[in-house]
Amino acid sequence: MIEISNLFKSFADRGTAVPVLDNISLSIAKGTFFTLLGPSGCGKTTLLRCIAGLETPGAGEIRIDGELVFSRAAGVDIPVHRRNIGMVFQSYAIWPHMTVFDNVAFPLKAKRMDRIDARVMNALEAVELADFAQRPATRLSGGQQQRVALARAIVAEPTILLLDEPLSNLDAGLREQMRSEMRRLQRRLKLTTVLVTHDQEEALALSDRVALLRAGRIVDEGPPLTLYGEPQSVFAAEFIGNANVFEGVVESSDNDLTMIRCSFGVLWSTAATPLGPKKIIVRPEKIRIIKRATAGTDRNVFTADILDRKFLGGHFEVTLALGSGEHRLVVRSRVEDVEAGDRCTISIEPNDVRAIVSRAGT
Repeated sequence: MIEISNLFKSFADRGTAVPVLDNISLSIAKGTFFTLLGPSGCGKTTLLRCIAGLETPGAGEIRIDGELVFSRAAGVDIPVHRRNIGMVFQSYAIWPHMTVFDNVAFPLKAKRMDRIDARVMNALEAVELADFAQRPATRLSGGQQQRVALARAIVAEPTILLLDEPLSNLDAGLREQMRSEMRRLQRRLKLTTVLVTHDQEEALALSDRVALLRAGRIVDEGPPLTLYGEPQSVFAAEFIGNANVFEGVVESSDNDLTMIRCSFGVLWSTAATPLGPKKIIVRPEKIRIIKRATAGTDRNVFTADILDRKFLGGHFEVTLALGSGEHRLVVRSRVEDVEAGDRCTISIEPNDVRAIVSRAGT
């Protein structure tokens, strides 16, 4: 388990202290695959490096499996080699003059551990590279290098595995394959794992829980399905997947339905929401296109004009104009027989409409 309390870290910029981690508190349960997600410069890598002991925070505490490994107030800062972690860097850091076996054995030899041969072969078997033990590192593909880096990270049986964007250097097909293998390995070993990535698809596919960071703060945290389906801010909705975001005013709300007044009509939501101005969020794949051009009396059924249609392989991306044409929605659809210039009807289920408090910067 990892417990982080009120962590603060800043860097100097032209004589001014710029916060990179701003009062971060986080709890990561034992055996969890946890992802730190966010755009470049949000502080996710700095947070990972603080957990590892590669960066020193300015304030706060970090505990690993109950042991205090950092506390500015208590004067505790356990060095990285005593934190019992394994880490895979973005660059993999594979030594080209060594064999696969020697690369994986290196941390064991540095710690003067016993049973080196058996430990190395167990780690290589876990990543399905046992047959490559004596192969020179220069004769490995990108995916094989990544597996060697993983084997080296787990060979000493660490308490925690830290992954700093380990898949970013791989092509799309190999990245998908390695995601599956990484998740399989984590589940098999039941290792508490913390991944840093800016790739929201990667975060959703791999994680038990995700923390979304922005400007050094955690703005949302929870299981992938919750973050995607119930974002707490416009930033979260737009960063994790795509979202249609527009203005609305909640005029009434009871236990069953919430009525939202928008520029193109009335939307209904099943989410109980306080009255007043809100940001309305609807995911593109939640909007259904109906070819007929007349809206009936059903809730959340509207007439729209098709402005554009793009074929993206598994689906079409359709841009629609609603009402006076000032409002646009993007829809993911499998409907093929619609073209730009057509008029159609769209429908949205009330449980797919989310309203959140409208705040500056969200």
